[in-house]
Amino acid sequence: MADVPTTDGRRLRRDRNREAVVESLLNLLDQGVYDPSSEQIAANAVPPVSSRSLFRYFDDVHDLYRATIEEQQRRSVHIVNRDLHAGAPLADRIAAIAEQRAELWTVLGPSARTARLRAHASDAIADSIAVTR
Repeated sequence: MADVPTTDGRRLRRDRNREAVVESLLNLLDQGVYDPSSEQIAANAVPPVSSRSLFRYFDDVHDLYRATIEEQQRRSVHIVNRDLHAGAPLADRIAAIAEQRAELWTVLGPSARTARLRAHASDAIADSIAVTR
């Protein structure tokens, strides 16, 4: 009989709740709430989590924001890696780059604003910004 890996249900629940918290923060940022409280983040999560449990999933608030920024970057990499038609006429390449940048800013804008607001207090966030640039 082949070895069948077992998955710990607690680990799955923790990972699911961690993802829900990150998604909650992304949604709040998209709504223009750039400095949400832990209560807002917890209540907005699906499924809801308690505000005290947020930091069972993250070391601190900087870790939460770092994870959120990384998720946002992961979601937008397809925009950055888009083929910009290197052999096309200059006008078409300019249009493709402008379209790419507009889409990228639409996707990353809320997270980018928040990251810049928090970078002074967190080396991890400042490092994420540097990597993005």
